[in-house]
Amino acid sequence: FRSLAGELVRSGATRQTRLIAIGGGVVGDLTGFLAGVFMRGVDFFQVPTTLLAMVDSSVGGKTAVNLKTGKNLVGVFHQPKAVFVLPQLLKSLPLRELRCGLAESVKTALIANEKLVMAMEKHSYSEKSRDIDFLAFLSSECIKIKADIVVKDEKETSIRAFLNFGHTLAHAIETRVGYKGVLHGEAVAVGMRFATLVSRRLGYITKEDEGRISGLLGQYSLPAALTELKTGKAAGYWKAGQLVKLMRADKKNQAGSIRFVLLDAIGNARLPEAVSEQELLASLKEFQTIA
Repeated sequence: FRSLAGELVRSGATRQTRLIAIGGGVVGDLTGFLAGVFMRGVDFFQVPTTLLAMVDSSVGGKTAVNLKTGKNLVGVFHQPKAVFVLPQLLKSLPLRELRCGLAESVKTALIANEKLVMAMEKHSYSEKSRDIDFLAFLSSECIKIKADIVVKDEKETSIRAFLNFGHTLAHAIETRVGYKGVLHGEAVAVGMRFATLVSRRLGYITKEDEGRISGLLGQYSLPAALTELKTGKAAGYWKAGQLVKLMRADKKNQAGSIRFVLLDAIGNARLPEAVSEQELLASLKEFQTIA
């Protein structure tokens, strides 16, 4: 970050300089953060090249960088002047990256729009065909949902937190592996499956809904268990106590309590709420049996 800021100065950048982020979520976040703090803020534009960035990270103005102690702990809210989505770029996207975008699409649908969930369930998706029209449809629908949420709650004082569904465990997973070997969308997919399990255990959703969500993840070839993550680590690597410890660093936490975005129903999220450490340990124990 410092080297990029220094390069801007050496290149003669001023307050009228505009930055353009062409790439995935990391490029977009770094560029947005740099634009947000350079000379106290310059304009920037997003040109996302991954499905994950198209459906989620390029929209909404959240920018951040990671620390060794946790994910996205340093950042600013800085809205792009425009976001240009070019679905044809997805033709050359690596399969794992494409799945990451599908994971965020599933997340967006689950928190706010059961009709979109049903559309994803009904679609005969094939990774080989890489249906650009369907992926463009997903991008459009997810952007509408996220934009509507952000307009109502830009600084995440209430409903914008819904967008963190699945992210509490996901960020712990990413921190555990040192941000290597597990892509963000893969961690989110596992985190969503865990948050679904917690939602069912606490009596918010039915076993049937839990099964639908599990089936949707499988339909789009998304990991749903810690052991499905391609880390090369044995099952014992994912110790429940260690994951709980890492979850304590999540930004949504308050007064020492670990807080989760859960579901009341498919398409209807709950605001973050504290889940006891005892319940989390019991949930993780059950979660490790569904692999």
